[in-house]
Amino acid sequence: MKKNKNLLKTITLAIYPAWLLSCVAFFWIPVISEYSAGYVNLSFFFILPFISFVASFLIGKNNYLGKLKWISPLAYGVMFMLGDYLIYKLANSIAFHKINYPDLEHMLTATVIALAGLVIGFAFYIIPKLKNKKSSKNN
Repeated sequence: MKKNKNLLKTITLAIYPAWLLSCVAFFWIPVISEYSAGYVNLSFFFILPFISFVASFLIGKNNYLGKLKWISPLAYGVMFMLGDYLIYKLANSIAFHKINYPDLEHMLTATVIALAGLVIGFAFYIIPKLKNKKSSKNN
């Protein structure tokens, strides 16, 4: 049982950075697929936000990382912003010979999505504990 929990925790914490790295690789290694731009766009704007929400939900529901779980939405925001920079901003910088900087709006968007998942997941974690505490108090 403990082994399964550790495996779920590892998968939960690793899936977002792994998917993001695959997006960067698919974008910059054109021999992988002729449809890599579509894969990256679909992943970046739909799949990655979904993964961050679900992973944050699981982090909150299972109380992974203890008190550090409240920093995880910020980590998802930073990863999303860096992914945007490594894919779109860097390509634009190279194509037009100008410097583009990371976009903080992407960080904020991803942080809010992850925070929503974390708060909802934490509610699933804490509400049963509060009900048990209340029922044991009444007995």
